[in-house]
Amino acid sequence: MSLTVVVNGPEGVVLAADTRVTVPFQRPRGDSAVASFDNATKVLTFGEEHAWVGAVTYGLATIGGRTAHSLMPEFEVQLDSGQAEYSVAEYASLLSEFFMGRWDESGLPRDRPHGGGMTFMVAGYDASKPYGEAWHFTIPGAPDPRLRPHFHITWGGDTYITSRLINGLDSRMSRTLQERFGLSDEERDELEQDLQRQFQLSLSIENLALQECVDLAIFIIRTTITAQALAVMERGVGGIIEVATITRMDGFRWVQRKEIHGERGV
Repeated sequence: MSLTVVVNGPEGVVLAADTRVTVPFQRPRGDSAVASFDNATKVLTFGEEHAWVGAVTYGLATIGGRTAHSLMPEFEVQLDSGQAEYSVAEYASLLSEFFMGRWDESGLPRDRPHGGGMTFMVAGYDASKPYGEAWHFTIPGAPDPRLRPHFHITWGGDTYITSRLINGLDSRMSRTLQERFGLSDEERDELEQDLQRQFQLSLSIENLALQECVDLAIFIIRTTITAQALAVMERGVGGIIEVATITRMDGFRWVQRKEIHGERGV
């Protein structure tokens, strides 16, 4: 599992993600197990020549045994062989096309995506626009990028705690109410929207400075990590929280990230 957050604020865009990856595997003796590793990279850069755009990814950890991060240099080569600047929408479309190609090359079926597929949120600045944009797509099920609203927070992956924290409820509550009171799907959706309007955390993204957007992204991921560590539940979010900002003036800048190191204290 994963948890990624994109905050599109008035002063810039914040990209944040945990670094835990959970992988199911088959042991030689025939039984299955699940392993977690805490050094995955889910905040993606597009190279120095494309410093006004970045992305986060969640969902399926690998395509054909390769992580999204390990495939990015190959994508960058394709970008470098063309024009040096694209719109954020074009970056999202090119990235979707690239990863759909890797999906097909791996022989994975499009109609039954393992683990729900690999999802990306691509964000950044167009040269002619005052505010950042964020686009969302999933390989292979929904490859056409969709624009997220301005001054908005988007999260994806292991969202159970985040949805309750921000929205005041999660999808399990509305499904339970639907079953209990015999609601139609339309009535359930209307009820969920009404409950969210009443109980959601009141946020004013359009008034948050860039530092506050960074604080918000870290708060969401750290709260999930801490809650999962204390509760009896799957601990799918963990490791270091990596955070980057993209602004119109400075482009992509790391705020905090993991580093390769030897033994601690040596």
